[in-house]
Amino acid sequence: MDFGSGSEFYSSWWDNRSDLNTAPFRSELDEVVNGLRKDGLLKNRSEMHRYCTAHQSLNLNESYGFSVETDDHLFLLRCRPERGNYDCYCYCYDKRELQLAQSQEQNETLSQGMSL
Repeated sequence: MDFGSGSEFYSSWWDNRSDLNTAPFRSELDEVVNGLRKDGLLKNRSEMHRYCTAHQSLNLNESYGFSVETDDHLFLLRCRPERGNYDCYCYCYDKRELQLAQSQEQNETLSQGMSL
C-alpha cells in the first residue's frame, strides 16, 4: 500500500495462494483495510507516522510491525511511512493453515528429539 504524495491510497495485490483468495476472505480484508483507513494507521502517511512513533516498542529497525487478528485470518502489517517506498505491506494468513503448520513443525521437532 502506498500513500503517493501523502494522502492518496494505492494498493497492489500479489496472489500467492489463489485457492485462499475467496469472496469471504476478500470481504474480510476489505473490512480490515477500510477500518484502518478510517481510524488512523492507513489514513495517510502523516497519521501512519504518528501511529508508528507512538508505538516505539513495535519498531523493527526501519519498519514497524502491527497485527490484526480476526476469527479466520491473521493480517501482519509492515509499515514504513516514508515517501519513495511502499508505506505498508500486508501479509495475510489463514489461521487454520498456520495452526496446522505449527502443529506439524512441533511434531517434527518432537520426533527428532525422541530419536536421539
